[in-house]
Amino acid sequence: MKIAFVNDTHFGVRGDSQVFLDHQEKFFREIFFPYLDENNIQVVMDLGDTFDRRKYVNYVTLKRAKEFFFNQMDSRSIEYHAVVGNHSVYFTNTNEVNSMDLLLREYKNFHIYEKEPIELTFGSTRFMMVPWITKDNRDVCINAIDKTSAQILLGHFEIEGFEMMKGTVCDHV
Repeated sequence: MKIAFVNDTHFGVRGDSQVFLDHQEKFFREIFFPYLDENNIQVVMDLGDTFDRRKYVNYVTLKRAKEFFFNQMDSRSIEYHAVVGNHSVYFTNTNEVNSMDLLLREYKNFHIYEKEPIELTFGSTRFMMVPWITKDNRDVCINAIDKTSAQILLGHFEIEGFEMMKGTVCDHV
């Protein structure tokens, strides 16, 4: 079984720049979805920060992201599994209010993991999807990670000592 992964799409980046949205749309329409179609990929896993803004969404950005990304998956009956990332949540101590849950409820094959980890099996491979770890869900997440038999751990993590981008090392847990 083949699975496609996306993360950090940040729809609405750079102040809802239409130039960035144009590039994102071009990538998804001309490269990503044709590749899924050609390779019969029916599962997409999104590892967080799908939308850029924590506090609000621009309606034009939302409309366009639905047209070139979410509706395209829905029309193909693609199974979409997504964890909320730090840019998805309104509060810093809980994932309770998040853009993924609020904006994507209409899609029937979409699964959003916001509170606690979940194990999924595709073919012979077990995955654990871990949502953004906050004060609210930390103990549940760490306990699940410690006990999982999943071969692959997926999430939107900040790991102390890990280089998050060139020259920027995470200095907190």
